[in-house]
Amino acid sequence: MDVLTDIMLFLMATGLVAAIAVVAWSTILTVRNRIKSGKNGEDKTLRRVALSIVVGTLIVLLLAILLSSADALSINGKPYDNALWLRLADVFTISAGILLVVAVLSLLLDWGKSFRIKS
Repeated sequence: MDVLTDIMLFLMATGLVAAIAVVAWSTILTVRNRIKSGKNGEDKTLRRVALSIVVGTLIVLLLAILLSSADALSINGKPYDNALWLRLADVFTISAGILLVVAVLSLLLDWGKSFRIKS
């Protein structure tokens, strides 16, 4: 039974690393292609947007890491005190919550623009 768990953890870690690599590669190619195809004034704007996305993501992750806790849990009556996995679970839930709040605020701001009086 432990062998299957180890295989599953290895596959999950490999999939995570592969997904991060594909996202990074795709992002780099997309930004390069847009910068090359853009006009002179758009180059700086696209770089600024790309940089703000990267910095914003890092800020969300840093904030989630700082807010996470590694307090022990009782699962099915047994104590679970693996600090790494407890902290990672907290980081995941906190960052998901922050990104959901940002998404809802973005939708509300965009929705509010449609009610402005056009002159």
